[in-house]
Amino acid sequence: MPACIDLRKAHLHRQHGDLLAVYTWINAERALVLIPAYRPKSPWYVVMESAAYLYDDPAYLARACVKACEVLGIEPNRPNWVRVATIVNEGLPDLVSMPSEPTWQRAGQEFGTPHAWTCSNERARHHPSGRRRPRRVPDLELPGRPPGSRAG
Repeated sequence: MPACIDLRKAHLHRQHGDLLAVYTWINAERALVLIPAYRPKSPWYVVMESAAYLYDDPAYLARACVKACEVLGIEPNRPNWVRVATIVNEGLPDLVSMPSEPTWQRAGQEFGTPHAWTCSNERARHHPSGRRRPRRVPDLELPGRPPGSRAG
């Protein structure tokens, strides 16, 4: 079951050429979602607030931008890496200053499909609208840290 984003419920969204940066909430956590603006049903690249500090490291940002281009279906070349890095780097202050997720009154309109998210029948969580809430699948493993560990 795919996740969905309702642009009417997003905190903010900005168009950067063929990419749409949506500042919203996923599972009650602030998130910056990069979506190809002109390709419906394309995968997304998501930067969660809990991982935002990692993007301050230039080496991590470079690796993440290469992965983002791959996920978003953008040609993996230096200008596109720099473009994605600029969108993410300039968007981090807006991401961390977003308010907490408000409570919603009505169901919204769906936009796109996610990448690196899945739903499990035996452990599915439910959204108040009756839809299944996706479960996050780990993405990048950092060198020098055991899989599944978090910096605190």
